[in-house]
Amino acid sequence: MKATATRRTRWVLSLFVILALSLAVISGCDDDETVIGVVLGEKVLWTTVSNSPTDRMLHDVQFLTTTIGWAVGDEGTILKFVDTAWVIVPSGTSMSLRGVHFTDASHGWIVGRDGVHLFTTDGGTTWDIDSLVIVCEGGTSPIRKHLNGIHFTSAVSGWAVGDDGHILKWTTDSACANILIFSDTVINDSAKDTIVDSIIDTIYYSVDSIDTTAYYPDSVVFDTIFDSTIQWNIESTIVDFIDTIITIDSTVPVTTGSGFFRMSDAQDDPKQDLWDVHFADAVNGWVVGKFGTIYRTTDGGTTWEAQDSGTDEILRAVRFVSPSTGWVVGHHGLILHTNDGGLNWTQQFDNNGISEHFVGVEFPDASNGWVVATDGSVYRTADGGANWVIDLEGSSQGLNALSFIDATTGWVVGFDGEIMEAKKQ
Repeated sequence: MKATATRRTRWVLSLFVILALSLAVISGCDDDETVIGVVLGEKVLWTTVSNSPTDRMLHDVQFLTTTIGWAVGDEGTILKFVDTAWVIVPSGTSMSLRGVHFTDASHGWIVGRDGVHLFTTDGGTTWDIDSLVIVCEGGTSPIRKHLNGIHFTSAVSGWAVGDDGHILKWTTDSACANILIFSDTVINDSAKDTIVDSIIDTIYYSVDSIDTTAYYPDSVVFDTIFDSTIQWNIESTIVDFIDTIITIDSTVPVTTGSGFFRMSDAQDDPKQDLWDVHFADAVNGWVVGKFGTIYRTTDGGTTWEAQDSGTDEILRAVRFVSPSTGWVVGHHGLILHTNDGGLNWTQQFDNNGISEHFVGVEFPDASNGWVVATDGSVYRTADGGANWVIDLEGSSQGLNALSFIDATTGWVVGFDGEIMEAKKQ
């Protein structure tokens, strides 16, 4: 009996020790450690902003600091966060506003439905509104396309994307200073000189240089300086003289000044509505859209090349932390990742059985990332997307966009003026 009692006592003590050690291990794990192979990162607390001044749907949000931010939405809604409160800023339009981007506390742009775009130089106190695009192929014209995404790399350089494959570049009138004249036949030196002389004599052009290295004999490039007081159209002026030698592909715009330029129709495609644009630096950028569309530029948006995403899903948002490392999210819980600038895209998230759409993505650094879903959920990663966990279970409203300034400070916006804030616990 004593032996049995002793064994029983030892067993109870052993069980007690095991439980005590287990509790010690569990209590010793902090939020930065790996639990079941998933790096959780620092825990954040989500709270609903109780003083949202609107019940309109909000489509985009951007914060520069913890005290300066903006959100835009339906019926021309612009909200500005100053210090501790959100306030409504008059926009001058009733159009639905879909994207907002500020490069600093003063300079910001907004794009929306029917090509509307707004620009401010005083931090959003006042806005200039427009719906025209400067076309290098001949003057200005209404955009007439919904603009969905926007990104700027400086106060003088940025891009907007929208329906029917539209890619617009914000810059000055120098964007159209180069005139490309494409030839179907070999142009000899004498014919080239004749064309140059005719252009100078007829259109008052001052030619700085003629590049025949890169294009000759297929084309002649005139880098020009033009007098903005003179309005002209190359086609109507000299086409009769040279139509048997070359085909005119471009004309000089009849308006000058900063604005959105349509640099090329190469991406215009009614099947490829574009949803977002992001640049890793001044020259490397990506746009994403319908049917798995991804385009990349390596020359600051002058030319774009299609990339193979490996999917036909609608792609809604893109973010890059360097020219090589980036993420794309889309419908039905799709998350794509690249480490080579988009030459290869791999799926990071198991989206089997997921019906909600991922519509926004943020990576304040290469490790910490966030994705927002239309069912009001927010997913996060702390290991560059190798693992994703639900950080916010479906909120009371659907969500459309998010903005994070670091690994633990961010905001999401969505339906009925919903605004939620994440802060470190």
